[in-house]
Amino acid sequence: MNAFLSCLRLASAALLVAAGSGSAVGSSPWKPPPNPLHLDFRADAPQRRVLLSEDGQGWQITLEFQMIRYTDVSLTADLPDPGRFQIVQENPRSLVDVRDVRGEGTLGAARLVGRIKEMSLADAETRAQEDIKKIGEPLYQKYFEESKSLRAGQLRAYLREHELPPPRDRQNEKEELRKMYAWDRTLDELAPDLRRELAKAAERKPQWVTSKDKARWEKAKSRSLLKDYLILREHEIIEEYLKQCGLGGKTDNFNFRTKLDAQLAAVHLIVSGQVCEGPGEFSSALKALSPQDVNTLRGALSVRLRCRYYPEVDPEDPNAQWFQGQRVACRARGVAAIRLEGKLAPGAHDRVDWWILEDYSPDGVILEAAKQGTFRIDPPLTGKWGTALRVVATGEEATDYAVEIRPVKKTRDRRKIVIHEIPNIETPKFPY
Repeated sequence: MNAFLSCLRLASAALLVAAGSGSAVGSSPWKPPPNPLHLDFRADAPQRRVLLSEDGQGWQITLEFQMIRYTDVSLTADLPDPGRFQIVQENPRSLVDVRDVRGEGTLGAARLVGRIKEMSLADAETRAQEDIKKIGEPLYQKYFEESKSLRAGQLRAYLREHELPPPRDRQNEKEELRKMYAWDRTLDELAPDLRRELAKAAERKPQWVTSKDKARWEKAKSRSLLKDYLILREHEIIEEYLKQCGLGGKTDNFNFRTKLDAQLAAVHLIVSGQVCEGPGEFSSALKALSPQDVNTLRGALSVRLRCRYYPEVDPEDPNAQWFQGQRVACRARGVAAIRLEGKLAPGAHDRVDWWILEDYSPDGVILEAAKQGTFRIDPPLTGKWGTALRVVATGEEATDYAVEIRPVKKTRDRRKIVIHEIPNIETPKFPY
């Protein structure tokens, strides 16, 4: 089968890669993703944001890039504890799919798969040759088997008689002679099939074919017909690919080859990631794309992901979510300190308590936890709905806890307020 394709390549015409007229690609850089792509929700990194939403408390990392250089990217995430891992694709124009999102223990994973695959001019030519292969392969195999009964001298004589050059590979001369013989015999019988395929192509793309082309095909030999068919089929494939990318435009008999070749070459420079390696070097070829084409392609390749991690919570714990917490005014006037007191009982589905701190500022107030008890106070989490303080039991036994809030600047006030946890027995509403 490879031998047949090799013969097709030798028979096909060389294609001109010409840069069309148009504007430059633009100054915005193209940013490919790393592959594999790794996130760490455990680290207090700048890109990690607190998430306080109706889905609960979590963390979010936003990713932005263009799906170039790769069409299949593996994404993994380290999670602080078992929980729910979620990815939201925020670009509605993106032709990139998020698949197989899962969280297993402290590891999250997903696959990012681009629908725009890489295609070069050589790839389009090969696909066109595959179509011809379906027609010519049975005949080729027939004559290749027939050539086994012929001596090398007979095969050389056949090539001379039909004005064909001798094979280049002298070490495997007999094998190459058989291939050339089989291919030439196949071509002799392919003319009717090629005329039929050309007629179909002319119906599909009448703007690419003239009446002179059709008249010429009636008398042309197989090699000429093959050349024309490969050109038409190859550029149909290129046009279909560009349409998948959201590109295209009007073409006619005079410009369809140069225009489509130039556009595909420019798209290939971008999708393959070569544009990142030397944009100045490829500026001439990239002019085949208009600014509108570039914006369309950038939108299709751009990825904006909201990667989210939500810790596991006990569904039977009425205080497990942040929006079920009690509200506290951190800056009550005339008060030296506010003391929050509560009790956690993990065995009774009460492992977590939340407190909503109003007017909280780390520069204005101090939070200090009691030293006794098997509990942990997490750093305050600030979101658009306010600041939430999470208290979690670190053991399995019931434990009392206390947190004291006092102003950074000392005041003359001596009064202290103690606020006791009130069990949340009603279903809370969100948002407040």
